Amino acid sequence: MNSANPILAGKRVLVRRLKAADAEDLHRHLGNREIGRWLIGLPQPYTRQIAARFIRWSQRQSRLQKEFHLGIVLQSTQKVIGGVGLKRVDTQHRCAELGFWIGKPYWNQGLTTEAARLLLDFGFRRQGLHRIYAHTFDKNIASRRVLEKCGFQLEGVMREAVVRHHQRRAFCNYGILKSEYRNESVQRKKKRPRTS
Repeated sequence: MNSANPILAGKRVLVRRLKAADAEDLHRHLGNREIGRWLIGLPQPYTRQIAARFIRWSQRQSRLQKEFHLGIVLQSTQKVIGGVGLKRVDTQHRCAELGFWIGKPYWNQGLTTEAARLLLDFGFRRQGLHRIYAHTFDKNIASRRVLEKCGFQLEGVMREAVVRHHQRRAFCNYGILKSEYRNESVQRKKKRPRTS
């Protein structure tokens, strides 16, 4: 598999490179202010033109192996319902930052966790990363839960680190090492019921 164009398959979602045809799906979901309130740097309003520009930029970044901004595709509909990515890929120190979002109709269904686990596997096994980290607002309980389900550990809280909607907000820093990911994967497999 070409790591510049990964296709990662889970039970309910695929994680794949974004295509020009995905601009409408991105526009529909990222135009929702409830999604945007948790994403730093997301332009509002989020237009189709912005989505198309982001897709072209993300394709270049993947080809250069600098960043991987991929679509979360619901297998049953083949529609992009969210995004997951590895950014700030540091080949010298073998670390990268994980980011993710999912459209509001798909909240609380475990789909983001499934996609994040697929990308962790890609980062650790195929990209040879040693450490993956993530940041989220302290009040973003859903994102914190995704990270914790994936085996991330809270490494610290940066109090009043970010101004968001004219208020100072705390940022939670999470991280996971390759060895912790392997252990978390093994434990998850042990918990699955056996089928005959």
